[in-house]
Amino acid sequence: MVIPNTILNSLKPAGTEWLFSVRSDNDTLHLYSNVSNKATGSVPIGPTVAEIAAQQEAAQAAAAKFAAAAEKARLEKEAAAKLASEQEAARIAAEKAAADAAAFKVKAEADAAKAAADKAAAEKTAADKAAADKAAADKAAADKAAADAALAEQKRKDDAARAAQETANAQAAAEAKAAEKARIAAEQAAKEAEAAAAKAEEEARIQAEKDAQAAADAAKAEADRVKAEAEATAKAEADAALEAQKKADEEKRAADEAAQKAQEEANAKAEKDKQQAEEDQIAAEQAAKEQQAKDDKAAQDASIQAEKDAQAKADADKAASDKARQDVIGAKPNSPDQLPTDVPKEAPKEVLVPHIQEDKKGVENGGIEFFGTQSQPQVVQENGKLTPPPPPPGSGLPIPAEAITTTDTFIGQPGGTAFNAPDIAVPVELVPIDIPAALNVIPGVGAAAQAVNQAYVALANIGNDMSPITRKKAKKILIATVIVAVFRRRLP
Repeated sequence: MVIPNTILNSLKPAGTEWLFSVRSDNDTLHLYSNVSNKATGSVPIGPTVAEIAAQQEAAQAAAAKFAAAAEKARLEKEAAAKLASEQEAARIAAEKAAADAAAFKVKAEADAAKAAADKAAAEKTAADKAAADKAAADKAAADKAAADAALAEQKRKDDAARAAQETANAQAAAEAKAAEKARIAAEQAAKEAEAAAAKAEEEARIQAEKDAQAAADAAKAEADRVKAEAEATAKAEADAALEAQKKADEEKRAADEAAQKAQEEANAKAEKDKQQAEEDQIAAEQAAKEQQAKDDKAAQDASIQAEKDAQAKADADKAASDKARQDVIGAKPNSPDQLPTDVPKEAPKEVLVPHIQEDKKGVENGGIEFFGTQSQPQVVQENGKLTPPPPPPGSGLPIPAEAITTTDTFIGQPGGTAFNAPDIAVPVELVPIDIPAALNVIPGVGAAAQAVNQAYVALANIGNDMSPITRKKAKKILIATVIVAVFRRRLP
């Protein structure tokens, strides 16, 4: 990230010491430092030319030193990551050693139990063999001695297994502690290396800005000098030209005074002739204007009549088209198809008022007035605000919740036109059924099929006189009803 020197100087005076915090991250092992390293840098007041030269030499040496330091920091960071990986492997090995020790303890206990059982069986066999030669008291004493020996042996083995487990646990804890200590040291080394690299980069950037500013100042001083010399030369030339112009003006004034008198006499005659010519021209222009006014009025009358005739024809054509469409869809036509295709129809201020939507029965889309364009229609909501335009068809842009949608709106949208219902009416037109000749000859079949077709179209067109505002409300009520029904069904 680069912060321009001008921004720093606009916040605090030049020379202020700024404190920056740099966070060290290790994305490979997902290790993050809790405290950021801090690197400081200052923004001094502009240096002199001598200081600039010295700073440039120092900057070149510092850049090489900072590059070496950055490379060293990178290598140290990689070594720290490798050390952390090795420590993780050591921790896993310690956990495995602890698990092996636990398994060894279980096996030792099983072996001790087996040995005790084998010893008891052997002693029992010996006691049985000597039973014929010894009395019952000797047998009881031998059995007691065998039992005491078994208990002593079992205790010895339990103590040995416990000591081995404690030793393994202590060793695993020591190795885990060493691994954690090494990980912390690796994180600290990585943080210091990252901070050194960031500081080197920031100081190099600051020095580069100082060098650029010094060069700009030197260029400006040279440009100012050249400009001053040019202005002095131009002023001297202008003064000489002004003196020459004064002399020429005096000579010309004398000649003009001599010519003026002759010119005045000629002008007086010319003015008289001009006045007469102007009077003649005004009379001619007045006659032409009167004739042009007559011609313009006649042309305007003809144009107005032609517009009236064209409008009357358009109204008649629209009325006929609306009548034909009304016969097909069962409602008076009123849809966004009547809007322009390019320049949106604006909504006047007088319609942008809060109201309660009242749909007109028998009029397509409830008789609501549409604004906008055919592909992006808009209507006035009950709160008096115009609905936002839907996105252009095929754009795939998000559809605002209050936008009025058409079938084309869902082109390029999730679900497409097959799984989305538009907010405007989509009338179903009556298309006569083409009945095969073999069936059409049967009396009543053709008429019945057409009647069924007409009934289907009539049912499909029910609701065409519902406005988009009312249709949106109906959708919300339907969705809420379905959600409540599902919720109730899931209740115990």
